[in-house]
Amino acid sequence: MSGVRVAWRVATVVAAYVVLLALARATGFDPDPLALALVVALSVTGLWLLFDALADDTSLWGIEPITQSAQVGRDGRFDNYQRAIETHLVAREPTALLQERLRGLAESVLEQRYGLELADPRAERLLGPEVVTLLYRPDHRIGLPEIDRCVSRIEEL
Repeated sequence: MSGVRVAWRVATVVAAYVVLLALARATGFDPDPLALALVVALSVTGLWLLFDALADDTSLWGIEPITQSAQVGRDGRFDNYQRAIETHLVAREPTALLQERLRGLAESVLEQRYGLELADPRAERLLGPEVVTLLYRPDHRIGLPEIDRCVSRIEEL
């Protein structure tokens, strides 16, 4: 803090003390001069600390930027499919999550390339019986070879 700023602050404390002491005596009070000086000094100093803290827009700590969870250039959908496969392979009980993801993938490819829905009989013929069975078989643990064949077949569409 500069010397001029400190001088202004000291002058403000002295002026506040003189004004309060004069007002107190003019209204008939006889305050203890030392106690009034301490109250004024503490009050004004507290206000300055508060204003200085609020006015300073630079923080004392560094804010770390949010890092990307995926590497630059990687497709987030790929990461989601990879996590679904890894979770399915290590889970105690198989869930339908991987089958739902594979059905969604098959449905989007069929819709984009052929304008078909997954429930359409023509879509079932395009996918083949193994893939259709894999997509709808409940609570079935799908192995890596089955996943590979299913994804390859969907990619070939």
